[in-house]
Amino acid sequence: LDISLEKAATIISLIGVLQIISRLAVGKISDIHGRKIPGIVCTIIGTVALILLMGARQPWEFYIFALIFGASYGGIGVVNLAMVGDIFGRLNIGMIMGILEVAFATGSALGSVLGGYIFDVTGSYLWAFIIGAATMIVVTLLYSAMNLQKARAKLARL
Repeated sequence: LDISLEKAATIISLIGVLQIISRLAVGKISDIHGRKIPGIVCTIIGTVALILLMGARQPWEFYIFALIFGASYGGIGVVNLAMVGDIFGRLNIGMIMGILEVAFATGSALGSVLGGYIFDVTGSYLWAFIIGAATMIVVTLLYSAMNLQKARAKLARL
């Protein structure tokens, strides 16, 4: 696939722009309707984006991916952050978020290395995208099983 550097940069920029819009929109929606449903919707959309990416061959398909994935990723980020506050409250939020951010950064670093390794071994990113989509499905199931009220009540009893 031959995409110019300008088109590739635009595609990556679209992901960032849609993340900004999604963080604002999904943040507001989750404040009104709760965290669970927006989290589930965003992870399902992210799964769809990664599945679309697996078959993308034309530049316009990558633009579509960028729009969908950016919206999903931004929404997931804000829902996760809000859920931490919902479950743990404000006490020790700095330490809790610090631990989570280290975990997220570690996962990002390992994911990049794993994706590169998969490409080196197979000559394709297909399996990396499959693993990413499968991970999104797992997160969808975790959001589905989550009961924020029970988690908050259990922490209050500690």
